[in-house]
Amino acid sequence: MEKGMSIFLSKADTRKLLLLHIIEESFQQQITISELKKRMEVSEFIVISAYEELKEDIKNYRLSDQIAIQKFNKILKIKRTMNFSSKSLRSIYIQRSLNFQIIEDIFEEKFSNPSDYAERFYISRTKVYTQITGIKKQLKKYELTLSSQFKILGNELTIRMYFYNLYQSCYGGQKIPFPKKIRSQIDLFLKEIQKRSAIQLSQTSIDKLRFFIGISLQRIQRKKGIKQRMTFTTIIDFKEMNQVVLEAAEKAFSDKMGASEVEILTYFILNLDEFSQFLALEKGKLDDLTDYFLTEFEASFENRMNQKLRGQITTYLRRIHYMILNFNYLQNELDQPIQARFVEENYPEVLIFCSSLIRNTPNIKKYQLIKANNIFLFNHYIFLLIDILPPSFFATPIKVCVDFSLGENYNKFITRNIQSFDFINIEVTNRLTSDTDILLCDYTINDSRNEEMQVIVWNAPPTTSDWANFGDCISTLRSEKKQEGKFEAYGVS
Repeated sequence: MEKGMSIFLSKADTRKLLLLHIIEESFQQQITISELKKRMEVSEFIVISAYEELKEDIKNYRLSDQIAIQKFNKILKIKRTMNFSSKSLRSIYIQRSLNFQIIEDIFEEKFSNPSDYAERFYISRTKVYTQITGIKKQLKKYELTLSSQFKILGNELTIRMYFYNLYQSCYGGQKIPFPKKIRSQIDLFLKEIQKRSAIQLSQTSIDKLRFFIGISLQRIQRKKGIKQRMTFTTIIDFKEMNQVVLEAAEKAFSDKMGASEVEILTYFILNLDEFSQFLALEKGKLDDLTDYFLTEFEASFENRMNQKLRGQITTYLRRIHYMILNFNYLQNELDQPIQARFVEENYPEVLIFCSSLIRNTPNIKKYQLIKANNIFLFNHYIFLLIDILPPSFFATPIKVCVDFSLGENYNKFITRNIQSFDFINIEVTNRLTSDTDILLCDYTINDSRNEEMQVIVWNAPPTTSDWANFGDCISTLRSEKKQEGKFEAYGVS
């Protein structure tokens, strides 16, 4: 999947965010400029320019008490507080972009014509028209259009989901961009739904509901309500949950919600993690998206999936696909595929399978929702497989012998700590054999039985540096085993 340039982020802002992301995930949050050049695929001049602009932005946006970036010779380093996230800076960039201000004013029906807008913001009409052309092109991907009066036209639920996804990406939990009256009604609904369902929502779920309800209420107030009943996935005991939502809505909202609006809200709520116990989908023929995933998975990992594992994967796939099949669009141009070295280094087989699955999806109607939600599905598929599949599914084990002179209890202490690396298939023993990959000990050894064995001599107890060396050795061995073909299921086409 190629990373597309967002219409809400300039090229310069995108580079600054990429630079920050790379330093954030680097060891000790520092990296050489030469490595940055390589990772960003730009010249040293552009790296330095991005650094200087980022440093200025941190100052101008009053983030200096949360993050600092410094240059020492040929090294860039950041220091940040625990509550800083690069998402905060990303949100600032998006909200300050002209395109975002235009699309937000269109949603709030404040955009009258480009000439007035150009005058108000002291920019040329040509620039406003150019931005609108870009917005129209983006809306077309969701089968939405912009009328000559600058009103968004198309399926009402799609319009709501477009702004839901956009606001979620931009504002997150930092700001609720709705009028005070609507915010108060949402807060009352959240209180009522938790009380009536006896379920406490996480902050993430609260934010999702706030944005979805806020956007829906604003559309209803502008006479854009949904009156026709919609066809949704069949859920066992749906009526019971729908009644709970109806009672909470009647208590919280000043304007009466129609039956169709309440049903849509119920289906949205059932997608939240806390309500998964109520999301009992009727058994029967699998939906096309789930069937496609399972077929491709079994083809890629032949004879590796038993019935129990198939059942587990199917259950979670249907939950992931439930929201897409009902609401169609769960991403926007601001979403990005997972980019984390930890995942790349420890789960390369998962990344390759998920990437190949989505990239090679047939371009036919029944799979068009996979293409339309490629990043959303890619990210969710990765962590579904990481969560469910044991490390042994992909790899032959790395065999580690633990043998310290402090004896049995100390060896058990080290073994327990090694076994916390549960994302790697490691077998620990206290016996040295011909196929031992690593010997961990506190003495030197001359043993010709296994010339390929790595001997790591540790302090007792091991230091941070000792653990880092062990981790590097594990990573190197995994790479070597892949090249030797010992990872049986690695060859994903």
